[in-house]
Amino acid sequence: MTPLATRVAVALAAVSVIVMLGLDVAFVLRAAAEARRARDLRAQAAVLEARAAIEAASFATAMSRIAGERAVALTLVRPGGERVATESVPLPRLAADAPSGVVEGPNDAGGYSHFTLRTERGDVLVASAPLEQTAAAALRAQGEAVPWFVLAGVAWTALGVFLLRRSVLRPLHRLTDVVGRADIDALTRFGDAADDLGRLSHAIAAMRERIAADKSKIEAQLRTLNETQQQLVRAERLAVVGQLAAGVAHEIGNPLAVLAGFTDVLRDRGLSDADREQALARMTRELDRIQATVRSLLDFSRAPAHGEDHGDVAEAITHVRELLRPQDKLRGVELRWPAPAGPLIVPLSVDALTQLLLNLLLNAADAVAGGGRIAVDARRDGERVTIIVEDSGPGVPAEVAKRVFEPFFTTKPKGTGTGLGLAVCERIATAAGGDIELTKSGLGGAAFRVTLPARAARAR
Repeated sequence: MTPLATRVAVALAAVSVIVMLGLDVAFVLRAAAEARRARDLRAQAAVLEARAAIEAASFATAMSRIAGERAVALTLVRPGGERVATESVPLPRLAADAPSGVVEGPNDAGGYSHFTLRTERGDVLVASAPLEQTAAAALRAQGEAVPWFVLAGVAWTALGVFLLRRSVLRPLHRLTDVVGRADIDALTRFGDAADDLGRLSHAIAAMRERIAADKSKIEAQLRTLNETQQQLVRAERLAVVGQLAAGVAHEIGNPLAVLAGFTDVLRDRGLSDADREQALARMTRELDRIQATVRSLLDFSRAPAHGEDHGDVAEAITHVRELLRPQDKLRGVELRWPAPAGPLIVPLSVDALTQLLLNLLLNAADAVAGGGRIAVDARRDGERVTIIVEDSGPGVPAEVAKRVFEPFFTTKPKGTGTGLGLAVCERIATAAGGDIELTKSGLGGAAFRVTLPARAARAR
């Protein structure tokens, strides 16, 4: 028997037990009422028969006979208080003004049900039936009926299980098998389209078709969303590259000026070989300097390579230092970023970490406006790596703080900001299973706290 059939059988058995108990209670109450009615009829008949025999000489013998036949106790109370009784029974209070010839009762007292009859001569006949006879009769009737109740409950349960298995459980098992095999054709042919299971099978088939259609739409939307996010990241990357390019141009300008000067020196035909070698060495160093600066800029502007899903925060900080070194906007800023104690590996490439840190540091540089302090801190807290970039600027107003991570929201003058920097930072952090939040800085301005899952350092 399957678990579902077992549960159905148990439920039917429980219902049968409750129904049988209810029927048993109703039967006992009915049996008790019938026994009480029979008892009352016997007691009334006993007092009426005793009144008919009250004038007979053998009245005491007649009373005993009537009491035995009717299973009651009979008592005759004379007007003077004399009593003639078949057995000692506690009598109820006898009303002195009771009408004669009328049977009154029942009056339950002392464990008996009493019926009284006053004669024309003032004698009072009392028939008393024990109350326990009623309960005993009801219990006897119940004992005889219980086996039939049990048999009826078992038969009811068995019949219910049989009918349910035939009409519900077996079709449900077949329907479950068809659904599990994803057989749409079988679903549409399952059962009669007019019955409940037929309608259910058609509804399941229609639902599967809707799910398939919705899945295709969602996949298409996800592809579009992913492409849009990548475009946003590229747009912000190009915007940051544009900001860096101004500083890089200045950084390249000095070496180029040196190269131009040494070119004039090398044109001197009287230049000694030693001086020529020294000039060439200086020119080589300046060319290396230009090459390193350009390479850093190109490395950042290039799209990240696929598969680079782990990176070292310390390595990204070193790269960012090189990129920001030529920036004029940071020349008057006290920049503090102690080297992390050991590698801090997170599920982000160094390229993504570089973009995240650059966005936060350039925002901080705009906030301090060429003077003030910026601090970068990176550390491991248990299973998380925390990166904090804070500044001593004016801070972020509460109404602006609610929107700083919204795409295209910016408080910078028109043409100086895209409004994508912090939105891209949030996307980069959340895509790696981390988060970013804006808090109050200990330096007096704003602080951006980035938390990322920590990863074990990879073997080299």
